[in-house]
Amino acid sequence: AGKSFNISSTKPTKSGSTFYRWSTASGEVFASGSKVTFQSDTVLYAMWSSTDYPKRNYYDRLVYKV
Repeated sequence: AGKSFNISSTKPTKSGSTFYRWSTASGEVFASGSKVTFQSDTVLYAMWSSTDYPKRNYYDRLVYKV
């Protein structure tokens, strides 16, 4: 807790999707390679943009038509 580190700059891959950024459960977002400091154990989740479905921006949110 309280120590800084760099999130890996290596972006994960997933078939049919493009890596977007990292996020915590509370909604904080981080780019790959970011320097961060957490005050307690924190899980980072990979956020993805689908490349398999048509999409459009709607009020700064991605909306997928399935």
